Amino acid sequence: MKAARQVTALLALALGAYLAWQGTKLRIEGDFGPGPGFFPFWIGCGIAVLSALWLAQLVFQRASVSPEAFLPTREGAAKLALVVGALVDVVLLLRPIGFNLAMLGLLLVLFFAIDRRHVVAKLVIAVAASFGVHWLFEHALGVPLPDASLPALQALGL
Repeated sequence: MKAARQVTALLALALGAYLAWQGTKLRIEGDFGPGPGFFPFWIGCGIAVLSALWLAQLVFQRASVSPEAFLPTREGAAKLALVVGALVDVVLLLRPIGFNLAMLGLLLVLFFAIDRRHVVAKLVIAVAASFGVHWLFEHALGVPLPDASLPALQALGL
């Protein structure tokens, strides 16, 4: 199992390096702010650094993880499937319902998939994060995010 995790860490490191490299090819800096390669570069750097740390931890780790601990439990597999399904839904719904509602839905699914405590706090954070990130990108950074393409949602300003 340790070897499988080391291979996974190496693949994640390669993915991070590839993203950073592609980001430099797209221009990190634009004429009036971040360029199209800004986020791929920094996300790739973050993935590469964290993967390298994970790989180092695995290399110098003494105890081996049992094969039973490698696979998720039934509850863990259900949560994993829910998260992957929510990410696929965001990709499919981003253009029709826009960034605000797609991210709001994703955050709510992620928050409530973990547990159901602190409902009000989770609702407030999800609304503030989805609409706040949209405002930040549109107004502070000048980077347009997708608005809803459905006429009913466009009429609401989403």
